[in-house]
Amino acid sequence: MTKSEIVKKVISELTRENIEITPENYKKRYCQIAKEYNVYSEDCEELKKYSTKLSPYLQDELKKRNVKSINDFILFITSNLNRLSAGDTNKQNLIMITLVKRLLQTITFLHDKEASKLANISLDRIEYLADLNSFEIVKDKWFDFMTSYDDSYLEKLKANCNISSTNLEDIVNEILECMKKSDDVEFLKNISTLIVGALTPSIANGVDDELAALSYDLKTNPAMIQSTEILQKVKTLIKKRVKLDKDEVNSRVKSLNDILDNLSSKLIPMMEKSSVREEKIARIKEELKQDSRNINFEELKHKLENITASLEIESVSLSSKLQKESHLITNLQKRMHKLEVALGKAKKESKIDFLTKLLTRKELDSELSITESGFLRYNIGYSVVFFDLDNFKMINDTFGHEAGDVILKELGKILNQNRREVDIVGRYGGEEFLAVLPKTDLKGAMIFAQNIRETVQNHEFIYKGERIFVTISGGVASRDDTSSKEETVTNADSMLYNAKNLGRNRIAPDIA
Repeated sequence: MTKSEIVKKVISELTRENIEITPENYKKRYCQIAKEYNVYSEDCEELKKYSTKLSPYLQDELKKRNVKSINDFILFITSNLNRLSAGDTNKQNLIMITLVKRLLQTITFLHDKEASKLANISLDRIEYLADLNSFEIVKDKWFDFMTSYDDSYLEKLKANCNISSTNLEDIVNEILECMKKSDDVEFLKNISTLIVGALTPSIANGVDDELAALSYDLKTNPAMIQSTEILQKVKTLIKKRVKLDKDEVNSRVKSLNDILDNLSSKLIPMMEKSSVREEKIARIKEELKQDSRNINFEELKHKLENITASLEIESVSLSSKLQKESHLITNLQKRMHKLEVALGKAKKESKIDFLTKLLTRKELDSELSITESGFLRYNIGYSVVFFDLDNFKMINDTFGHEAGDVILKELGKILNQNRREVDIVGRYGGEEFLAVLPKTDLKGAMIFAQNIRETVQNHEFIYKGERIFVTISGGVASRDDTSSKEETVTNADSMLYNAKNLGRNRIAPDIA
């Protein structure tokens, strides 16, 4: 319906109902019909427009009094103005002055010298108000303060730290955080590396385990070098290192002398049977029988030189015999070389699983103990994840153990590729794998475990041209929730058992 149609309808209805067509009656009926037909009219919204400018209290009073027209609205406003007495006005003034005084008192507590000084001056003036001129003076002084206020000193902080807050407490916290992230941390890292390098075994190796623990502690938290405990530990290790090296040198000197004595006992009879003069043999015997407990390296060198000179005399007669037996010496050397290579390989294999190229169970236990030490000393948390291939026996029975080996080898690659440098991953036994995740809470460990599960599920395990679909289940536990590393591993194993019972190809617990 258009506005012209509404006008016709209004006049028609008022005429039919014998209502006088006054401006007030006309507007009232017009607004009723416009509202009925959802036609907007600015004239009909005047009451709403004016009422929204009132306080919430007066708006509620309008509703209670059922004010529907502009005339009623004017009467309502007039009535309220008449009720506002001189006493109310004085009361409001008193409240406003009290509020200003409280605000000024608050400013005096702020950490700004000029603002506190001006606030105290303003309070003195308000206490002894003679006229409105005093208010004008206070107002002008605060305006001058605001227009001349200079906070450029904050820029000096921003030059070294990223200060973004305008709250004093937050600024202090940001400065402290900035100080933690300063170049001092890098300096402490370098100092820690130098200290560990200086303590690295030179001759003896009796404190390697203690040195490894100290190295782990300093790499994890370089700031610890400033602690009294660490400094005392460094001093103790230095003393141990010096003593062990001295003992080792003395031990090696004694061993050399024992070897020389043993050598002399075999060579002297041979030399006696040769053409060496008796007086020279007697002199060599006497040198070898000397007490070697207090011998130093120079004396030992001189002693060896004398024996070498004596042996040179017999070298001509012994050369033919040595040449005959040279093939035996060569064979022994080759055999020793093979044994050395085999020994090195065996040492390496004792730490790395030959199939998966992950840590062995023994090495896993050792690394877990070091991680537990970090937790107990410095509260460095960690989490543990137990993995187990689903239906692995059925895969072996169906495709053969060679296929199972291919899957284990591929899984080792997946775990190695998806771990961080600080993470520890190894083969726990059979198709079970264990991951130790330092500085990782339960939620972070769940993310790691889910990532491994999804990667295994989507990976193409190929054996003899045929794809084998493989899934894996996992159990997660956090050291923060247990009383020992053993309980942490046990909890992870229990969670793995739950994941298997819930249908496999899942990670437990479900913390979503």
